[in-house]
Amino acid sequence: MCVCEWMKQRKKEGEELRPEISQILEGNFVYETGNIEFSCSRIEIELEDSSVYEGEFSILAGLNGPFNGTVTTSDHRMVCHNPEFDENEAVIHFSFDASLMQPGDVEKGCFYVVSNQGEAYLSYVVSIIHKVPTSSLGSIRNLFHFANLAKSNWDEALSLFYKKEFESVLSGVDCKYYDAYKSLSKYAGNEQNMEEFLLHINKKQAVSYVPHTYQLEYENVTEILANEIMITKNGWGYTFLRVETEGDFLSVENSFLAGDHFLGNYCKPLFYIHPEGLHNGNNYGKIIFSNSFTSFEVKVCVKQKWAMPKSIRERRERQRLVVSLMDYYQAFRTKQISSATWLKETSRIVDRMLLNDETDTAARLFQAQILITEKRVNEAKWVLDRAEQLFIKNEENDRNLYAYYLYLTALNSKEEAYVDKVTKMITSMYEETPDDSYIAWFLLFLSEDIGKSPYEKWNFLEEQFYKGSSSPLFYIEAFVMMNSAPNLLSKLDEFEVQVLVYGAKRKLIGKELMRQFHYLLEKNKGYDALLFRVLESLYEMYGDDNTLSHICAMLIKGHIADGKQFKWYELGVERNLKITRLYEFYMLSIDKSTLKLLPKIILMYFNYNSNLDYETNAYLYACIMKYADKIGELWNNYRPQIERFVLDQISKDHISKNLAYLYKNVFNERILNEEYANHMAPLLFAHLITVDSKEMRYCVVKSQYAKEEEIYPIQNGQAIVYLYGTEHTISFEDIYRNRYLASVNYITEKLLLPTKMAKQIAPFVQNCLGFDGYLVEITKDTGYIEEAHVARYERLMYAEHLKERYKQRIVVALLQYYYDKDCIEKMDELLGMIDGSQLDTDLRCEVIRLFVLRGMNEEAYGFVREYGISGLDVKTILKIASRQIAENMVQKDEVLLNLAYLCFKKGKYDTNILRYLVCYFEGMSKDMRDIWQAAEAFDVDNRDLCQRCLEQVLYSGAYISDLLEIYKSYKKGYVEPEIEHSFLAQWSYDYFVKDRLVNAYIFEQMAYLYQNYEWLLVEKLAYIKFFSENPEDLKEETLSVAVKFIRELLADNIFLPFFLEYVQDVPELRVYVDKVFVEYKGTPSGKAVLHYVVELGDGEGGEYCTEEMRNIYGGVYCKEFVLFYGEVLQYYIMEEIDGKAQLTESNTIQKTDMANNGDDSRYSMLNDIAISKTMQDYETLDELVEEYYKKTYLVDNLFGE
Repeated sequence: MCVCEWMKQRKKEGEELRPEISQILEGNFVYETGNIEFSCSRIEIELEDSSVYEGEFSILAGLNGPFNGTVTTSDHRMVCHNPEFDENEAVIHFSFDASLMQPGDVEKGCFYVVSNQGEAYLSYVVSIIHKVPTSSLGSIRNLFHFANLAKSNWDEALSLFYKKEFESVLSGVDCKYYDAYKSLSKYAGNEQNMEEFLLHINKKQAVSYVPHTYQLEYENVTEILANEIMITKNGWGYTFLRVETEGDFLSVENSFLAGDHFLGNYCKPLFYIHPEGLHNGNNYGKIIFSNSFTSFEVKVCVKQKWAMPKSIRERRERQRLVVSLMDYYQAFRTKQISSATWLKETSRIVDRMLLNDETDTAARLFQAQILITEKRVNEAKWVLDRAEQLFIKNEENDRNLYAYYLYLTALNSKEEAYVDKVTKMITSMYEETPDDSYIAWFLLFLSEDIGKSPYEKWNFLEEQFYKGSSSPLFYIEAFVMMNSAPNLLSKLDEFEVQVLVYGAKRKLIGKELMRQFHYLLEKNKGYDALLFRVLESLYEMYGDDNTLSHICAMLIKGHIADGKQFKWYELGVERNLKITRLYEFYMLSIDKSTLKLLPKIILMYFNYNSNLDYETNAYLYACIMKYADKIGELWNNYRPQIERFVLDQISKDHISKNLAYLYKNVFNERILNEEYANHMAPLLFAHLITVDSKEMRYCVVKSQYAKEEEIYPIQNGQAIVYLYGTEHTISFEDIYRNRYLASVNYITEKLLLPTKMAKQIAPFVQNCLGFDGYLVEITKDTGYIEEAHVARYERLMYAEHLKERYKQRIVVALLQYYYDKDCIEKMDELLGMIDGSQLDTDLRCEVIRLFVLRGMNEEAYGFVREYGISGLDVKTILKIASRQIAENMVQKDEVLLNLAYLCFKKGKYDTNILRYLVCYFEGMSKDMRDIWQAAEAFDVDNRDLCQRCLEQVLYSGAYISDLLEIYKSYKKGYVEPEIEHSFLAQWSYDYFVKDRLVNAYIFEQMAYLYQNYEWLLVEKLAYIKFFSENPEDLKEETLSVAVKFIRELLADNIFLPFFLEYVQDVPELRVYVDKVFVEYKGTPSGKAVLHYVVELGDGEGGEYCTEEMRNIYGGVYCKEFVLFYGEVLQYYIMEEIDGKAQLTESNTIQKTDMANNGDDSRYSMLNDIAISKTMQDYETLDELVEEYYKKTYLVDNLFGE
């Protein structure tokens, strides 16, 4: 059956040929294919996690004319929504699904285009990134961008810093700052914390402030003065300064300076100087500026040199003199100075007061009292009379002075009646104002009722105290009475205590009063600060053991054990005082930061019993242990006690620096058991942190593996924190919720030695996740899990406080262990728990590898379908794909096909891979060629692949090597006739029209299949031409076909010069032997016009002619001419393409050949006649002319009508 009939049969049966096959079989070939162009050289996509990207690109045809084709991709996640196109500029819409991919994943692939104008590919790269926040400066992709934003727009950066999306900035190399960010972003809106973050990541320097001066001086300020301090700010960032003053004369406008107080980098804070707070002379103060990073001060000095007004000066002078009078009186009454001294100094002071103001009534009264004391009665009376005049004239109306006057007159009078009168008058005044301490004081010395007994007088003084009197006159009298009659001290109420304080302050208490005081203290049941001051003063005065005992006893009763009072307990121990609980408070108050050799009495006391708190006991035992070699037998007595204490503290989970010292020296394998080991495990990781800033209140620890941060209180600048491993961030928090990383100095002291002690307790520890995590971390670099640690991994796997990603890493490590140890059931159970979305790329690849090792191929393939193959080694991909193909060979799976091809491209494949690719792969022709080569090497049946490859090459026009070998391979099985014929036809076309090299096998097949097909014109021409050029390949069977083709073509009036190579086998060709041919090859769609002229042998020019050359086939043109000897053909060819003509060829052909090749045709005879004429051989010329006429006559009579 010929091809045409076969095609008719297929159409009758409803089967359609591929268009490109039908086109070729109909003789319609594509002469020229253009280069496919794309709208971009490469597609680069950045996708946020869990998102889908949609995009497009254009495919442009290289030539005008029909343009159609298909687009495929190398990854199932890259989907073409219009994979077929049929236009010269096709827009291809695509989308990429990044679901379940993670930031950092990169997917590379290609779009493959197969069209009727060739084949091409467009590569793409998809990078999965975090969601990138945007700002006024553009996208914030890293911390460098963020720092620039903060520098240009602090408020915008602050808003972004406290948003969830800021975490996406902390990717790549910046991910190491994630925990620091989480700690510092705890409190939204805190500017200081963002400033601290920028400092921590080294993206800025701390802002510094410089005042333009550190010293300001002013003189003679008489009214409120406002002034400025110029401060320059260096750097950018959070701006804040607290402003405080020292000095009563200073105040500031603002208690703090913030960013809006600065204009650019300058600020001028206002401060005020208040003259009412100034005194004459130099007044010193300062303005203090401070924040968490810096502190500086500007000193202010005001020099007041103004002349004080006389009234003020005299008033101040008088006040000073009055105070001096009181001081001398106090000294006199307490017998610190003699009566003579008191009178002398008092007289001098009073004279000074009168010198300043002769009308000073109080001074006159003071003068009168002195005269009375000196028994100068008359002079005293004269002074008092003058004072009386002042009262009579109302020039002085002070009731206290008048009472004073009455009191002095009574002292100076000898008349009892007058004294009684005055007493009644003052009593009446007192009754009117019972809270007037001055009038009460006069009454104290006049009233017989008050003065009749010391107790009445004491009660009166006490009454005045409780009425609110604080006059030193009463304290003087009360103390004098108490000191001289200690029995008056019968209780320790507020009045008595204040009197004692008065005497103690001035070191006036006598020994008898001290003894009475000691006696009363025995009944005291607590601590009293005022009484303690009295005791301290007494000890300074006398240094006696009794006072020391009361000091220690009072401190003990008050449970006061701070370090400031240790000196008293230490003295008590040194004096060997017998005080209950003295030794306990000695230990409680001792400085526990340094171990030292304790007094023997202390060691002996606690050798029998110790009820101290555990921290104090720890210090006691640590001192004993350190100085064991110096305390002799006591050490042996203490050893069991210390050991019991250590175990008890371990069981209570206590830790301190001194306890750690004991643990290191006492805890050993002899006392080790499971209970103590489990309690000891977390203590191994206790660290003592000492911070140098008094403002810090909390230490915050953020572990890289934990979900939440741990907050520890700071006391006395120290905190004990638990640090498991080294992957953590430590920050500090103050009372304002500011947190600090870079700007706070601190020391971290490891209390125990976990590396050493962990080995001892590890076999016993069962319930400490921190300990488990520590051992897991220190062994992770070994690449395997020790059997002893398996249970720890299993516990960590379920720990709620750990991050999910860290737990998944634990799971993967366990899986590897189970596989290595052949624990199949556990491994399978654990594999079922894996959450691929929580794994990073490396761990996910490890899980897939374990799935494969376990033979769980469906699960492995499921992971690959969901998460892709990024980071997965090709050997594992090969196993997954090969096994999946073996189970599902009959169905086409795009994901599986992509995996199979990836393996093949990486040079890793097996028979399953090849069979699957042979069955389903439809890519670029060169890729199909490569698969075919491998299939051939593996002896895999590849007929379908060969057919697809041949069809695609015929369609796209792509050139690939080994195409002929693919055809030969195809020939080994059943061959579809239209495929074979179109393939041979295309080869013929390429050879004949495009001058492409061709193998003889093609034409040998044509000879072999001569009877099977209806051959196209181009096939016949190519066949004839090939063997005309390669006679060595010509065989009998190929020759016979060539002869048949020539005769068929001659019958159709088709001739080309290379036909003459067969003139011996085709006699019909002899008619063309004597002709000259002009052959030209142009474009099939063009038109060749021949311009020529034939010059005759005698030199005469012929007629100029123009003639369109005949297009024999596919742009091969031919024109024949008859030239006689000596004639010359001159020509040129103009080719017209799309209406444009161009000179493409020119040449000259001259007939100079004198040989007639034994030919006796009339053309030969005419040619010989021309030669004879040219040679002037007239005899031969005549003979030839005669013979020519005879032949002409015979021909005309024999073959004519």
